[in-house]
Amino acid sequence: MNRKKHRKILQKLVRWAEDIREILAVILYGSYVKEEFYRDIDIAIVIHPKDYDNLDKLDFLTDCMSEFPDLLDIHIFQDLPLYIKERVLNEGKILYNRDFDSLYDIYESTHKDYDLFIPHFKLYLGDL
Repeated sequence: MNRKKHRKILQKLVRWAEDIREILAVILYGSYVKEEFYRDIDIAIVIHPKDYDNLDKLDFLTDCMSEFPDLLDIHIFQDLPLYIKERVLNEGKILYNRDFDSLYDIYESTHKDYDLFIPHFKLYLGDL
């Protein structure tokens, strides 16, 4: 598949996300954004914080996988490891954002968590 077809799939994903009220944002990240070689397209779906605890994640991800081809590697942002969340925030491209203020709050809290985590991680690795 070429990038033009990929863009159509991503547009379909955005239209799908617009209809699901629990989805706060859709962020494209990884090798596709960096225009490097890729086997799949990495997508982080940010769930609105007020809906996250009550979301049936298995059903949600099953719906995602049935709706979109194997080309998309879809993850719930809140379930990603902290270092991947930081990469998503630093390198990702927002495809859809329902509420700027709520997404900004998630960005800010994730960056704070990462800043607190890094010194401990470096100490663990023996880099300090």
